Amino acid sequence: MKLIQNNLKLCCILLLLTFLQSCYSVRMVNTSGVPQPDPMNNVAGFYRHKAVTKIDTVIKLKTLEKEFTLLEKCGDRGFHSVEYRNTFGGLLRSVFSFGKKKTVQIKYVCLKESN
Repeated sequence: MKLIQNNLKLCCILLLLTFLQSCYSVRMVNTSGVPQPDPMNNVAGFYRHKAVTKIDTVIKLKTLEKEFTLLEKCGDRGFHSVEYRNTFGGLLRSVFSFGKKKTVQIKYVCLKESN
């Protein structure tokens, strides 16, 4: 009986951890540009050897506001890639605050300066 209870608890914990992972991620990439390099960035995947800027913040909206604008600059070069991530935790924050607090997780890479 204890074995069944322990297995049930383990399954519930694994299910909860699965739901707390990201719901979705959207990445837009400029295919004609060259990303700003960062040879020290050794992460696996898309951002390997790229200079990545991360924004992880909570935006507070006023009563009559439904959207927000977040301005970031890459100088005259422009953006190579922008990724927006929506997590289950961010979704819960928005639901329980009636849409007045939005969790924003953005990664972006600027274009390489031309010589």
